[in-house]
Amino acid sequence: MLNHTRRYKKYPTNMAIKQELLDIQNKTSSTEDGTTETLFELSYWKFDQEFCRKALARMFIVDELPFIHVEQKVFVTFIKH
Repeated sequence: MLNHTRRYKKYPTNMAIKQELLDIQNKTSSTEDGTTETLFELSYWKFDQEFCRKALARMFIVDELPFIHVEQKVFVTFIKH
């Protein structure tokens, strides 16, 4: 049984460690007659800790938010989950 579970790809311990989710992205394109079309494209989405950290820092810098926002209870709860 142990040999079988090692070879069986769908066994939970053999699955990829990083979780991937499907993401639907909207893309608009213009046609020759001047109308626009909305296209939906499926892609994989992965959580990227470094990107989120930089986006959070950018939010504080661009919007000129005071750093006290990160000390509020709701924000701390959001970050912990």
